[in-house]
Amino acid sequence: MQNRLYEGDNLSVLKQIQSEFEDSIDLVYIDPPYNTKNRFVYNDKQANWYDFMYPRIEAVYPLLSDYGVIAVSINDQSLIDLRMILDKIFTPQRFISQIVVVVTPGGNSFSKQVRKCHEYLVLYSKKDLPTNYLSVSLTEKRFKQRYPRMIGGKHFGLEQLRKATRRHNKDTKPTLYFPIYAKRTSNQDDGDVLPVSIDRTSEFDIEIYPDWSDGFAGCWCWSRETVRKRSDDLIARKNKTGQWMVYQIKRPKLNETEQVISVWNGTEFMSATGQKEFNSLFKDFDVSGPIFDYPKPLELIRQVVRMATHQDSIILDFFAGSGTTGQAVMDVNKEDGGNRKFILIQQREKIQHKHPAYKAGYRYITDITEERLRRAYPDEGFKTIISKT
Repeated sequence: MQNRLYEGDNLSVLKQIQSEFEDSIDLVYIDPPYNTKNRFVYNDKQANWYDFMYPRIEAVYPLLSDYGVIAVSINDQSLIDLRMILDKIFTPQRFISQIVVVVTPGGNSFSKQVRKCHEYLVLYSKKDLPTNYLSVSLTEKRFKQRYPRMIGGKHFGLEQLRKATRRHNKDTKPTLYFPIYAKRTSNQDDGDVLPVSIDRTSEFDIEIYPDWSDGFAGCWCWSRETVRKRSDDLIARKNKTGQWMVYQIKRPKLNETEQVISVWNGTEFMSATGQKEFNSLFKDFDVSGPIFDYPKPLELIRQVVRMATHQDSIILDFFAGSGTTGQAVMDVNKEDGGNRKFILIQQREKIQHKHPAYKAGYRYITDITEERLRRAYPDEGFKTIISKT
Protein backbone atom coordinates (compact mmCIF):
# COMPACT_ATOMS: atom_id res chain seq x y z
CA MET A 1 0.00 0.00 0.00
CA GLN A 2 1.11 3.55 -0.72
CA ASN A 3 0.66 6.44 1.70
CA ARG A 4 -2.50 8.33 0.79
CA LEU A 5 -3.87 11.84 1.07
CA TYR A 6 -7.55 12.14 0.23
CA GLU A 7 -8.93 15.56 -0.66
CA GLY A 8 -12.62 15.80 0.09
CA ASP A 9 -15.33 15.56 2.72
CA ASN A 10 -14.07 13.18 5.39
CA LEU A 11 -17.41 11.45 5.99
CA SER A 12 -17.77 10.66 2.29
CA VAL A 13 -14.19 9.37 2.07
CA LEU A 14 -14.60 7.21 5.18
CA LYS A 15 -17.58 5.56 3.54
CA GLN A 16 -15.71 5.13 0.26
CA ILE A 17 -12.80 3.25 1.85
CA GLN A 18 -14.95 0.92 3.99
CA SER A 19 -14.63 -2.15 1.79
CA GLU A 20 -10.89 -1.77 1.20
CA PHE A 21 -9.85 -1.10 4.80
CA GLU A 22 -12.43 -2.88 6.95
CA ASP A 23 -10.74 -4.28 10.11
CA SER A 24 -7.37 -2.96 8.87
CA ILE A 25 -6.60 0.29 10.71
CA ASP A 26 -4.57 -0.07 13.92
CA LEU A 27 -4.69 3.59 14.94
CA VAL A 28 -7.01 6.49 14.27
CA TYR A 29 -5.70 9.81 15.52
CA ILE A 30 -7.72 12.99 15.06
CA ASP A 31 -7.56 16.59 16.18
CA PRO A 32 -11.15 17.58 15.31
CA PRO A 33 -12.55 21.11 15.29
CA TYR A 34 -13.42 22.30 18.75
CA ASN A 35 -14.15 25.55 20.50
CA THR A 36 -11.00 27.66 20.38
CA LYS A 37 -10.41 31.11 19.02
CA ASN A 38 -9.08 31.88 15.57
CA ARG A 39 -8.63 28.30 14.39
CA PHE A 40 -7.63 28.38 10.76
CA VAL A 41 -8.37 24.92 9.42
CA TYR A 42 -11.97 24.36 10.37
CA ASN A 43 -15.03 26.32 11.40
CA ASP A 44 -15.55 25.54 15.09
CA LYS A 45 -19.04 26.92 15.22
CA GLN A 46 -20.84 23.84 14.07
CA ALA A 47 -24.59 24.07 14.61
CA ASN A 48 -24.35 20.84 16.59
CA TRP A 49 -20.88 19.46 17.27
CA TYR A 50 -22.26 16.13 18.49
CA ASP A 51 -24.28 15.58 15.31
CA PHE A 52 -21.30 16.62 13.20
CA MET A 53 -18.84 14.21 14.87
CA TYR A 54 -21.04 11.18 15.55
CA PRO A 55 -21.39 9.83 11.98
CA ARG A 56 -17.68 10.31 11.33
CA ILE A 57 -16.57 8.35 14.37
CA GLU A 58 -19.27 5.77 13.67
CA ALA A 59 -17.86 5.34 10.15
CA VAL A 60 -14.38 4.75 11.58
CA TYR A 61 -15.40 1.90 13.90
CA PRO A 62 -15.59 -0.88 11.25
CA LEU A 63 -12.23 0.22 9.84
CA LEU A 64 -10.39 -0.51 13.09
CA SER A 65 -8.62 -3.83 13.58
CA ASP A 66 -9.50 -5.98 16.60
CA TYR A 67 -6.85 -4.23 18.69
CA GLY A 68 -7.40 -0.91 16.96
CA VAL A 69 -7.27 2.29 18.99
CA ILE A 70 -8.80 5.71 18.44
CA ALA A 71 -7.03 8.70 20.01
CA VAL A 72 -8.68 12.11 19.98
CA SER A 73 -7.20 15.47 20.98
CA ILE A 74 -9.91 17.59 22.60
CA ASN A 75 -10.49 20.51 24.95
CA ASP A 76 -12.82 21.05 27.92
CA GLN A 77 -15.70 22.47 25.91
CA SER A 78 -16.10 19.46 23.62
CA LEU A 79 -14.92 16.75 26.01
CA ILE A 80 -18.34 15.73 27.32
CA ASP A 81 -19.84 15.41 23.85
CA LEU A 82 -16.83 13.42 22.68
CA ARG A 83 -17.01 10.98 25.58
CA MET A 84 -20.74 10.50 24.97
CA ILE A 85 -20.09 9.67 21.32
CA LEU A 86 -17.25 7.27 22.08
CA ASP A 87 -19.17 5.58 24.90
CA LYS A 88 -22.11 4.99 22.59
CA ILE A 89 -20.08 3.65 19.66
CA PHE A 90 -17.24 1.83 21.49
CA THR A 91 -19.03 1.30 24.87
CA PRO A 92 -17.69 2.63 28.19
CA GLN A 93 -15.84 -0.65 28.76
CA ARG A 94 -13.47 0.20 25.89
CA PHE A 95 -12.36 3.48 27.44
CA ILE A 96 -8.58 3.38 27.99
CA SER A 97 -7.50 6.76 29.30
CA GLN A 98 -8.05 10.50 29.28
CA ILE A 99 -4.49 11.77 29.17
CA VAL A 100 -3.81 15.36 30.22
CA VAL A 101 -1.46 17.10 27.80
CA VAL A 102 0.08 20.36 29.03
CA VAL A 103 0.13 22.51 25.89
CA THR A 104 0.63 26.00 27.36
CA PRO A 105 2.38 25.89 30.77
CA GLY A 106 1.49 29.49 31.62
CA GLY A 107 -2.14 29.08 30.57
CA ASN A 108 -3.95 30.78 27.72
CA SER A 109 -4.51 34.53 27.77
CA PHE A 110 -8.25 34.61 27.05
CA SER A 111 -9.61 32.69 30.05
CA LYS A 112 -12.17 34.55 32.15
CA GLN A 113 -11.54 32.79 35.46
CA VAL A 114 -8.94 30.00 35.29
CA ARG A 115 -6.01 30.02 32.90
CA LYS A 116 -6.24 26.74 31.04
CA CYS A 117 -2.92 25.14 30.23
CA HIS A 118 -3.96 21.69 29.05
CA GLU A 119 -5.93 19.66 26.55
CA TYR A 120 -6.86 15.99 26.62
CA LEU A 121 -5.98 12.94 24.61
CA VAL A 122 -8.89 10.49 24.88
CA LEU A 123 -8.25 6.85 23.98
CA TYR A 124 -10.69 4.01 23.31
CA SER A 125 -10.09 0.57 21.82
CA LYS A 126 -12.29 -1.55 19.57
CA LYS A 127 -11.83 -4.64 21.75
CA ASP A 128 -10.29 -5.36 25.13
CA LEU A 129 -6.51 -4.97 24.88
CA PRO A 130 -3.96 -7.30 26.47
CA THR A 131 -2.17 -5.92 29.53
CA ASN A 132 0.69 -3.56 28.58
CA TYR A 133 -0.37 -3.55 24.92
CA LEU A 134 0.14 0.22 24.78
CA SER A 135 3.51 0.20 26.54
CA VAL A 136 6.41 1.84 24.73
CA SER A 137 10.13 1.15 24.53
CA LEU A 138 12.30 3.06 26.96
CA THR A 139 13.82 6.18 25.47
CA GLU A 140 17.47 6.89 26.21
CA LYS A 141 16.36 9.56 28.69
CA ARG A 142 13.97 7.22 30.50
CA PHE A 143 16.56 4.42 30.47
CA LYS A 144 19.06 6.64 32.27
CA GLN A 145 16.38 7.77 34.73
CA ARG A 146 15.46 4.16 35.55
CA TYR A 147 19.04 2.86 35.58
CA PRO A 148 21.19 5.82 36.64
CA ARG A 149 24.01 3.84 38.31
CA MET A 150 26.85 1.74 36.98
CA ILE A 151 28.45 -1.51 38.16
CA GLY A 152 31.26 -2.95 36.04
CA GLY A 153 30.28 -0.74 33.14
CA LYS A 154 26.63 -1.88 33.25
CA HIS A 155 23.63 0.26 34.15
CA PHE A 156 21.37 -0.55 37.08
CA GLY A 157 18.71 1.07 39.23
CA LEU A 158 17.70 0.76 42.88
CA GLU A 159 14.27 0.10 44.36
CA GLN A 160 13.55 0.07 48.09
CA LEU A 161 12.92 -3.38 49.49
CA ARG A 162 10.68 -1.93 52.20
CA LYS A 163 7.00 -1.77 51.24
CA ALA A 164 6.17 1.70 49.96
CA THR A 165 2.87 2.03 51.85
CA ARG A 166 2.22 1.95 55.60
CA ARG A 167 -0.84 -0.18 54.99
CA HIS A 168 1.64 -3.04 54.90
CA ASN A 169 3.54 -3.10 58.19
CA LYS A 170 4.81 -5.21 61.08
CA ASP A 171 1.28 -5.77 62.40
CA THR A 172 -0.39 -6.66 59.07
CA LYS A 173 2.57 -8.64 57.67
CA PRO A 174 4.47 -9.93 60.71
CA THR A 175 6.41 -12.57 58.74
CA LEU A 176 7.89 -9.80 56.57
CA TYR A 177 9.38 -7.95 59.54
CA PHE A 178 12.90 -9.17 60.28
CA PRO A 179 16.48 -7.84 60.20
CA ILE A 180 18.77 -7.89 57.18
CA TYR A 181 22.48 -7.46 57.76
CA ALA A 182 24.90 -5.34 55.73
CA LYS A 183 28.60 -6.07 55.47
CA ARG A 184 30.81 -3.69 57.42
CA THR A 185 33.92 -2.52 55.56
CA SER A 186 37.05 -0.65 56.57
CA ASN A 187 37.25 3.04 55.58
CA GLN A 188 33.48 2.99 55.20
CA ASP A 189 31.89 6.08 53.65
CA ASP A 190 28.26 7.21 53.88
CA GLY A 191 27.90 6.78 50.11
CA ASP A 192 29.14 3.19 50.08
CA VAL A 193 27.00 0.44 48.61
CA LEU A 194 27.26 -2.70 50.74
CA PRO A 195 26.35 -6.37 50.18
CA VAL A 196 23.76 -7.90 52.52
CA SER A 197 22.92 -11.23 54.15
CA ILE A 198 19.96 -12.70 55.99
CA ASP A 199 22.38 -14.13 58.57
CA ARG A 200 24.36 -12.13 61.07
CA THR A 201 28.11 -12.84 61.09
CA SER A 202 31.24 -11.06 62.19
CA GLU A 203 31.36 -9.39 58.77
CA PHE A 204 27.65 -8.82 58.24
CA ASP A 205 26.81 -7.01 61.45
CA ILE A 206 25.00 -3.81 60.42
CA GLU A 207 21.42 -4.59 61.40
CA ILE A 208 18.68 -3.09 59.24
CA TYR A 209 14.92 -3.31 59.85
CA PRO A 210 12.19 -2.08 57.45
CA ASP A 211 11.42 0.90 59.67
CA TRP A 212 10.41 4.36 58.50
CA SER A 213 12.43 7.43 59.51
CA ASP A 214 9.91 8.29 62.25
CA GLY A 215 10.24 4.81 63.79
CA PHE A 216 7.08 3.33 62.23
CA ALA A 217 7.58 -0.42 61.81
CA GLY A 218 7.00 -1.27 58.14
CA CYS A 219 7.79 -4.56 56.41
CA TRP A 220 9.85 -5.96 53.55
CA CYS A 221 8.57 -6.89 50.09
CA TRP A 222 10.42 -10.22 50.27
CA SER A 223 10.26 -13.14 52.68
CA ARG A 224 13.29 -14.42 54.60
CA GLU A 225 13.68 -17.28 52.15
CA THR A 226 13.62 -14.97 49.12
CA VAL A 227 16.20 -12.69 50.72
CA ARG A 228 18.41 -15.72 51.36
CA LYS A 229 18.11 -16.97 47.76
CA ARG A 230 18.46 -13.56 46.12
CA SER A 231 20.85 -11.71 48.40
CA ASP A 232 23.07 -10.98 45.39
CA ASP A 233 20.23 -8.82 44.04
CA LEU A 234 20.24 -6.65 47.16
CA ILE A 235 22.49 -3.92 48.50
CA ALA A 236 22.45 -1.61 51.50
CA ARG A 237 23.30 2.08 51.66
CA LYS A 238 22.46 5.13 53.72
CA ASN A 239 19.74 7.49 52.55
CA LYS A 240 19.94 11.28 52.77
CA THR A 241 19.01 11.29 56.45
CA GLY A 242 21.73 8.77 57.32
CA GLN A 243 19.36 5.81 57.79
CA TRP A 244 20.48 2.44 56.48
CA MET A 245 18.17 1.13 53.76
CA VAL A 246 18.04 -2.09 51.73
CA TYR A 247 17.49 -1.83 47.97
CA GLN A 248 16.81 -4.30 45.20
CA ILE A 249 19.13 -3.99 42.22
CA LYS A 250 17.05 -3.47 39.08
CA ARG A 251 18.88 -4.55 35.93
CA PRO A 252 17.77 -3.66 32.39
CA LYS A 253 15.76 -6.26 30.49
CA LEU A 254 16.03 -6.99 26.80
CA ASN A 255 13.63 -4.81 24.76
CA GLU A 256 12.24 -3.29 27.95
CA THR A 257 9.02 -1.30 27.77
CA GLU A 258 6.98 0.81 30.15
CA GLN A 259 3.45 2.13 30.40
CA VAL A 260 3.02 5.81 29.58
CA ILE A 261 1.74 8.06 32.35
CA SER A 262 -1.55 9.96 32.26
CA VAL A 263 -0.02 13.46 32.27
CA TRP A 264 2.22 14.47 29.36
CA ASN A 265 4.18 17.53 30.40
CA GLY A 266 7.24 18.62 28.45
CA THR A 267 8.33 21.12 25.85
CA GLU A 268 7.93 18.42 23.18
CA PHE A 269 4.15 18.40 23.78
CA MET A 270 3.63 22.17 23.83
CA SER A 271 1.61 24.01 21.20
CA ALA A 272 4.51 26.39 20.62
CA THR A 273 6.71 23.41 19.73
CA GLY A 274 4.25 22.25 17.10
CA GLN A 275 4.25 25.72 15.56
CA LYS A 276 8.07 25.89 15.54
CA GLU A 277 8.32 22.46 13.94
CA PHE A 278 5.95 23.47 11.17
CA ASN A 279 7.55 26.88 10.64
CA SER A 280 10.99 25.28 10.32
CA LEU A 281 9.80 23.46 7.21
CA PHE A 282 8.51 26.68 5.63
CA LYS A 283 11.14 29.18 6.75
CA ASP A 284 11.95 30.21 3.16
CA PHE A 285 8.70 32.20 2.93
CA ASP A 286 8.80 35.90 3.74
CA VAL A 287 5.27 36.40 5.08
CA SER A 288 3.84 38.26 8.05
CA GLY A 289 2.65 35.23 10.03
CA PRO A 290 2.56 31.43 10.16
CA ILE A 291 1.38 29.66 7.01
CA PHE A 292 -0.60 27.25 9.18
CA ASP A 293 -1.92 27.97 12.69
CA TYR A 294 -1.91 25.58 15.64
CA PRO A 295 -0.41 22.39 14.18
CA LYS A 296 -0.06 19.63 16.76
CA PRO A 297 3.46 18.91 18.07
CA LEU A 298 5.04 15.93 16.36
CA GLU A 299 6.03 14.15 19.58
CA LEU A 300 2.40 13.98 20.73
CA ILE A 301 1.43 11.95 17.67
CA ARG A 302 4.72 10.04 17.53
CA GLN A 303 4.09 8.79 21.05
CA VAL A 304 0.57 7.66 20.18
CA VAL A 305 1.94 5.87 17.11
CA ARG A 306 4.56 4.12 19.26
CA MET A 307 1.87 3.06 21.71
CA ALA A 308 -0.77 1.69 19.38
CA THR A 309 0.98 0.39 16.27
CA HIS A 310 3.48 -2.16 15.02
CA GLN A 311 5.91 -1.79 12.13
CA ASP A 312 3.38 -2.65 9.43
CA SER A 313 0.36 -0.77 10.80
CA ILE A 314 -1.94 1.59 8.93
CA ILE A 315 -2.71 4.90 10.65
CA LEU A 316 -5.70 7.07 9.75
CA ASP A 317 -6.26 10.79 10.39
CA PHE A 318 -9.47 12.18 8.91
CA PHE A 319 -8.84 15.76 10.10
CA ALA A 320 -5.37 15.90 8.57
CA GLY A 321 -4.82 19.65 8.65
CA SER A 322 -1.18 20.40 7.91
CA GLY A 323 -0.26 16.70 7.78
CA THR A 324 1.42 16.37 11.18
CA THR A 325 0.21 12.78 11.50
CA GLY A 326 1.79 11.81 8.18
CA GLN A 327 5.13 13.27 9.21
CA ALA A 328 4.92 11.65 12.66
CA VAL A 329 4.29 8.23 11.11
CA MET A 330 7.34 8.61 8.88
CA ASP A 331 9.37 9.77 11.89
CA VAL A 332 8.56 6.61 13.84
CA ASN A 333 9.35 4.47 10.80
CA LYS A 334 12.75 6.15 10.73
CA GLU A 335 13.23 5.34 14.43
CA ASP A 336 12.54 1.61 14.25
CA GLY A 337 12.84 0.73 10.57
CA GLY A 338 9.09 0.22 10.27
CA ASN A 339 6.89 0.24 7.19
CA ARG A 340 3.79 1.93 8.62
CA LYS A 341 1.48 3.65 6.17
CA PHE A 342 -0.82 6.61 6.66
CA ILE A 343 -4.18 7.59 5.27
CA LEU A 344 -4.90 11.30 5.61
CA ILE A 345 -8.21 12.94 4.77
CA GLN A 346 -8.50 16.70 4.45
CA GLN A 347 -11.29 18.82 3.04
CA ARG A 348 -10.25 20.91 0.06
CA GLU A 349 -10.97 24.13 1.90
CA LYS A 350 -10.10 27.49 0.39
CA ILE A 351 -7.60 29.72 2.12
CA GLN A 352 -8.70 33.26 2.88
CA HIS A 353 -7.06 35.96 0.79
CA LYS A 354 -5.68 37.82 3.81
CA HIS A 355 -4.02 34.79 5.36
CA PRO A 356 -0.19 34.49 5.09
CA ALA A 357 -0.61 31.10 3.40
CA TYR A 358 -2.46 32.74 0.52
CA LYS A 359 0.29 35.32 0.17
CA ALA A 360 2.79 32.44 0.08
CA GLY A 361 0.99 31.02 -2.95
CA TYR A 362 -1.26 28.36 -1.36
CA ARG A 363 -4.92 28.33 -2.30
CA TYR A 364 -6.25 25.30 -0.45
CA ILE A 365 -5.44 23.64 2.90
CA THR A 366 -4.56 20.46 1.05
CA ASP A 367 -1.84 22.38 -0.82
CA ILE A 368 -0.15 22.92 2.54
CA THR A 369 -0.69 19.31 3.60
CA GLU A 370 0.98 18.05 0.43
CA GLU A 371 3.85 20.50 0.69
CA ARG A 372 4.60 19.63 4.31
CA LEU A 373 4.79 15.92 3.53
CA ARG A 374 7.10 16.57 0.57
CA ARG A 375 9.36 18.87 2.56
CA ALA A 376 9.56 16.61 5.61
CA TYR A 377 10.41 13.48 3.62
CA PRO A 378 11.28 14.27 -0.02
CA ASP A 379 12.09 10.63 -0.77
CA GLU A 380 8.88 9.19 0.69
CA GLY A 381 6.04 8.99 -1.77
CA PHE A 382 2.34 9.49 -1.19
CA LYS A 383 -0.66 9.42 -3.46
CA THR A 384 -3.12 12.29 -3.55
CA ILE A 385 -6.67 11.21 -4.30
CA ILE A 386 -9.37 13.78 -5.02
CA SER A 387 -12.65 12.43 -3.73
CA LYS A 388 -15.74 12.94 -5.84
CA THR A 389 -18.51 13.90 -3.42
